[in-house]
Amino acid sequence: MEPPPAPAERGGVRSVATGVLVLMALLASLSVVLETSWVGNHNIKAEAVKIPVQLPPRPSLRGGKVTLVRPIEASAAPKAGAVRDAGNRTVLLLRAHKLNDDMIKRLALYCSSCQSTSPPVSLWLSLDTTAVAHERERILNATRDSPCAGIINYHVYSSIDMRAAFPKLAEVKMKGWKKWRGMSLALGYHTEAIELWRRDPRVQALDAKWVWIMELDVGFTAPIADLITNYSDTATDFITHRTGCKLVTKDWLHRFAISPEYAGFVPKDQRHYSLEMTQRFSMPMLNEIGRRSTLGAHAWSEQVGCSTAKTANFTIGLLHGHHIGYPFTFRHGKRISEPQFAEIFRKAKSGRLYHPVK
Repeated sequence: MEPPPAPAERGGVRSVATGVLVLMALLASLSVVLETSWVGNHNIKAEAVKIPVQLPPRPSLRGGKVTLVRPIEASAAPKAGAVRDAGNRTVLLLRAHKLNDDMIKRLALYCSSCQSTSPPVSLWLSLDTTAVAHERERILNATRDSPCAGIINYHVYSSIDMRAAFPKLAEVKMKGWKKWRGMSLALGYHTEAIELWRRDPRVQALDAKWVWIMELDVGFTAPIADLITNYSDTATDFITHRTGCKLVTKDWLHRFAISPEYAGFVPKDQRHYSLEMTQRFSMPMLNEIGRRSTLGAHAWSEQVGCSTAKTANFTIGLLHGHHIGYPFTFRHGKRISEPQFAEIFRKAKSGRLYHPVK
């Protein structure tokens, strides 16, 4: 029989056992952290989370200072098939000028998804008819037998309407890039087109609180209501691309496309721009943008949202990184064809934004 271990040896065994227990506890903690991180990054529904998950606050800027705006928590994500709360008085405004058949199908999908929330999201299509005069009638005919017939609201305008409402806008356009001077005013001056929509008595009667503004060549790999409801608890006036608001410098192509009135509202060091294909505005902020436009303050629209927020004390928030696909850019050389997007949509495990899809 072997002699019993010395006291020091017994102590060593106890130390090893303790170390193993500590290591197991650390591994368990790491597993929870990894699971929580994965869930937060992939927008998984609450029932897949074993512990309540608190997402970190999103950055927000007020008057150029950083504050915190907390998004909807993962633990509050809707169950599959449940009626979702999009936030009271929410509008989705889709901008377009000429729709192909796939865009019309996307419009119908967005319409169906907007009807799934409680209360339903009010869906509007803002159509620039400068180049295509009868586009509204063609879309109405194409969607006549769909469940969304009579639900989509239409706002139709042209460059003639924009010139009449904003006499100084044509002069600003001539300061822009020569390649686009002969195109529709709505190509780069979306702000004024949106203001025409805001003035519509039907819009005024909505008493809207939040307005999501998207270009219809933006694709989302989930029901569009998933995107809208994910930010319904975020009281930020202006939500834009995750790259944020960038200072206008001498390298920015559209820096000269401003009116003297706009320069009076926005000093040079406060001029910022952001990708604008998908953004959310509070109605008070749209009202302020409209007020300035009426007074002759015009600029290339990519800088209007950020610059107005910074100079009128509105908060700025960012889209979640996991909502941005690739490409999501203004560079049309990186466009996605409709068949390519259909395949991306089929394989998608979460909702991501892609642009341009056409």
